[in-house]
Amino acid sequence: MNEAKVVSVVFEVLGRSSSIDFSHQASSLAATIPHHQVPHDLLHAITRTASDGLNEKTLPALSKLLAISAFTTQVAELFSPLLVDLCARWLEDEFLDEITRLEALAFISEPCEEIFPLVKAFLSRPSLSKGPLGFLVALQPAQIAALPATDLERILLTYYRLLHAEQDIPKLFDWASSPLTALLSASHPDLAVRALAIECWALHERATEEEKIKTSLELLGPPGEVDIPTYYGDSITDASIQPRQIDGWLLPFLESVRVTQLRAKVQSQSSPPVASPPIPSNLLHPRIANVGGILLFRHTPDPVPLSSLVETPGTLDVLKTMALQLSRRLPTLITSPPGSGKSLFIQHIATLLFPLSVSPNQIVTIHLSDTSLDAKSLLGSYSSSATVP
Repeated sequence: MNEAKVVSVVFEVLGRSSSIDFSHQASSLAATIPHHQVPHDLLHAITRTASDGLNEKTLPALSKLLAISAFTTQVAELFSPLLVDLCARWLEDEFLDEITRLEALAFISEPCEEIFPLVKAFLSRPSLSKGPLGFLVALQPAQIAALPATDLERILLTYYRLLHAEQDIPKLFDWASSPLTALLSASHPDLAVRALAIECWALHERATEEEKIKTSLELLGPPGEVDIPTYYGDSITDASIQPRQIDGWLLPFLESVRVTQLRAKVQSQSSPPVASPPIPSNLLHPRIANVGGILLFRHTPDPVPLSSLVETPGTLDVLKTMALQLSRRLPTLITSPPGSGKSLFIQHIATLLFPLSVSPNQIVTIHLSDTSLDAKSLLGSYSSSATVP
């Protein structure tokens, strides 16, 4: 099958199922941008898109704006079908520093689960081998206590959001809890730093509520006795970008509300009445695969190999459904008579997302005809205890 033809068909599906009126959406975005606080090239790209529609500057500009805290929510809502592509550009784009990009990834990783494979790729960078707080291990307590509070609050809030999105991240990347322990032991004078460090430590160590309350009483005092002004990202106020603060005691509640609201808006995002044309394949990032109209993160920028899958409306519908489930990290049961193509579809998607040398190892086959298998072999088992609920 001709690879270019497959790409063309798939993008036509994207144009129908996830169509975006770039002019309309860019106009909505441009109306809120403080012109004096945004680089001219970004502003020009957005205004050009608002007047002329999608062009070669649109997606790079949206990616950069998505990484700026004050615009992350709005860009995510307006251009949700393209989030995976926009975030994939952060792997190489050095327009913003590493922590700024990680901050934006953490912000959208829980409500937008389709970007989690990309989060894992970003966290695999050598500079993050010890976690975002790894630099604290080499410092003395007095040096830690003297670090700027706002910088630490920003990193800790990012860490907290990452752990909330996936609590196994420290285990996946072998991050020690020693940086958090060092931060707590240093007794930083800023209460917000202490409060955020406690939240991160409790998630990292899977501490019980009793242990968390005890540590909080020691470092913060009784709940609510004093306010804890805490950095909570940036927002646009009076036509300018301003830091936003909350009371640190309310962080878990406010985060729950934020994630719920953003998830609902992203999932319900619908196209304006005027549909956009299909997105040309050369405008997407090389590490993006379009599977039945759903964008997925590829683990290699190598060209997509030719597939033996024949393109028909039926096969594209199946691929789209499978890709949607995969993007949402949901377990999926595929049933059909023997020989109807279940394995072919799975192999096709694995080959799209992983290098040829790796893709066969991404498929684990269990022959259910083996009589030694039982429910535990397939589903696993879990036992709770007094310390691990």
